[in-house]
Amino acid sequence: MFRFTEQVNSNASLQGAYWLEMQNAFGEWEKMMLIFGYADPGDLATCEAVTTFAQEANPNRAYRCNPVN
Repeated sequence: MFRFTEQVNSNASLQGAYWLEMQNAFGEWEKMMLIFGYADPGDLATCEAVTTFAQEANPNRAYRCNPVN
């Protein structure tokens, strides 16, 4: 996963993309999904929508959208 993350972070065409992340049992944030390429309203709105579905399916977990660096 580390190489993939490095490649995503260094890819200029993925600026504006978001990672959907889930907090694990140790309090660490794990990348679950890369969200990119969505037209208006954009990647953040799409990530937030997916986050809502994930929280409804598993309300005991914390989810967030984190921008690609």
